[in-house]
Amino acid sequence: MEKCKTIFILDDDVGFVRIVSIILESNGYRVFKDYEGNYEFLLDKNFPDIILLDCRLGHKSGAEICRQLKENRDTNLIPVILCSGECNIRELANYAQADDFLQKPFDLNHLLIKIRFILENQALAASNP
Repeated sequence: MEKCKTIFILDDDVGFVRIVSIILESNGYRVFKDYEGNYEFLLDKNFPDIILLDCRLGHKSGAEICRQLKENRDTNLIPVILCSGECNIRELANYAQADDFLQKPFDLNHLLIKIRFILENQALAASNP
């Protein structure tokens, strides 16, 4: 039996996180969330399968957090979907080395499709070393 996939949401918009969490959980994902950009628990090797990361987290930059994760050999393989209402999200995602991006507001079905695609690609890569 396959383990439940985990998604870590870092976003300071509590309403957004609640809605996305409900949708993800109803689709069988386990969701962890943080509203301030605290991701240090990842250093304890509690790796989620995917991180959904807002570009602006109050006093922190989600793009910088993503870049730090991608430059760390322990966390660089965790897929990150960068989200923002900024019109330059594509450039921010490229700078941050994010695996994908979504411009807010976005269709939640589009998010689910991106997540499934990333997880399927991970499974294929794992089965074909």
